[in-house]
Amino acid sequence: AENPKWIPMSPELSYMQIQDYLQSKYAPEPADEAKEIADYWKPYSLQTTCEPYFTKEELKAAYHPAIIESPGFANGFNSIVPPYETVLEDGLLKRIALAEEHIKAAREKLAELPWNADKLELTDKIDNWQAMIIADKAVIAWARRHARLCRIVAENFETDPQRKEELLMIAGICQRIPAEPCKGLRDAMQAKWFTYLLAHAIERYASGYAHLEDKLLWPYYQASVIDKTFQPMTHADAVELFECERLKVSNHGAGKSRLYREGFPGANDLFILSIGGLNRYGEDNCTDCTDAILEAARNIRTTEPSIVFRWHPKCRLKTKRLVFECIRDGLGYPSIKHQAIGTAQMLWLGRFSKNNNGATPEEAQEWANVLCMSPGLVGRRKTQKTRSEGGSSIYTEKVLELALCDGYDWSFANDQYGPHTGDPRDFKTFAELWEAYRKQYQYFMSLAIRAKDTSRKMEGRLLQMPFVSSIDDGCMEYGMDAMVLSEQPNPWQNPVSNVVALNSLAAVKKLIYDEKKYTMDQLIEALQNNWEGYEKMHKDFLEA
Repeated sequence: AENPKWIPMSPELSYMQIQDYLQSKYAPEPADEAKEIADYWKPYSLQTTCEPYFTKEELKAAYHPAIIESPGFANGFNSIVPPYETVLEDGLLKRIALAEEHIKAAREKLAELPWNADKLELTDKIDNWQAMIIADKAVIAWARRHARLCRIVAENFETDPQRKEELLMIAGICQRIPAEPCKGLRDAMQAKWFTYLLAHAIERYASGYAHLEDKLLWPYYQASVIDKTFQPMTHADAVELFECERLKVSNHGAGKSRLYREGFPGANDLFILSIGGLNRYGEDNCTDCTDAILEAARNIRTTEPSIVFRWHPKCRLKTKRLVFECIRDGLGYPSIKHQAIGTAQMLWLGRFSKNNNGATPEEAQEWANVLCMSPGLVGRRKTQKTRSEGGSSIYTEKVLELALCDGYDWSFANDQYGPHTGDPRDFKTFAELWEAYRKQYQYFMSLAIRAKDTSRKMEGRLLQMPFVSSIDDGCMEYGMDAMVLSEQPNPWQNPVSNVVALNSLAAVKKLIYDEKKYTMDQLIEALQNNWEGYEKMHKDFLEA
């Protein structure tokens, strides 16, 4: 609020991303001060910590922008699914009390006779619980600072009676929230916004807006709009709140490298919320709150946050009509995902939980998209806390191009990036080409996941998140940091351009190996000339 034109930077993540940003026309002022800060953080950054575990050749391949998604420790990109429910339902004072109870029990355990060295693990747990308490107390003080400032302005400077009343209302909310449980929709929206800022910008940078918003806010919508027992308002008032939310999210951004600036043109970041589908009891989750979210999206035509609608036959027609009207407006959302498929995926992945506490059938019903495509759990625990807890991306058509050139990238970098898998002009059968492609794919897939896992390991060592840990029931129970505990596996992998790679392989098999209409020499020459002078051949490959 004090510096609305400032853009946050995260030098503790990637030094390359910061260096690139400082060289752009978007560089913050004063640039010299920003560079000094970035230089200070470079030796302590996640990237500097992770790089020694890779060879120079591996880092060169990992940093190539068109083969795999560059490692999280290099691109600085992150996403999170905050456990909003505990903040709204419990309030942070209760979370503090829980941590204090755990510390008391742990200290009593440490003092028991006779001594057993196995109990030393309790010291780490005590440290984590203590960090949660410190963080939550700081958040309460931060929120109440908002309350104090609103009250000062209202009582000493504001002359408009209506605005003065609004400021005093905001002051009252921020004095209670997020310290105490929410009672109405204004409470819930404020608690969610505070949590969003903390999880996405203050404790650590993260993109995403992953939550099942209608499910999360329905009890508070019901209290304020239907029952009018607390913070009474009309449906139109609720729609206006969701409109304001869209504007606030659209104002929130972060400094990014050229790759992400050009990859997400027209958007300040990736912010996607989910609605619809079924609740944990298998009942329709669509409500008037769902409709209010969609109506707000139609009224306030912002690119972010985008929306995912979880489709199920039980979902009411009134809401489905709003979904299609929103799409018809040309907004590009909601995207539509199948409820049952996401639920089945959560249950299947839950079988691989390291602590045998994966998704229950009830939890699996309540999923939301982590970002654009992959579902993940929402709720009080088992949510994804960092992007490296998930997967990565691989550009499969580029991998095929490398397989056609013995791992050499002639079209972009003019250098060797993949393993040597042989000159395809010497291959006698399609099986040999397929094996070369498989080896290239395996190399880059392994590199992507290895980089992801290395990031995850070092995040738990260097980038602990005590606030997010405090609002996760699993972290609270086990005394573990959110960067370490992962109860529900979510190893999503984004293979970009599969259709291009598969169609290309099918065409090569048909025209070169089966029908022998063309040779591999001709194909490679045509590709290196961008099909210019080979238009008839290009047409044949497209039709194949």
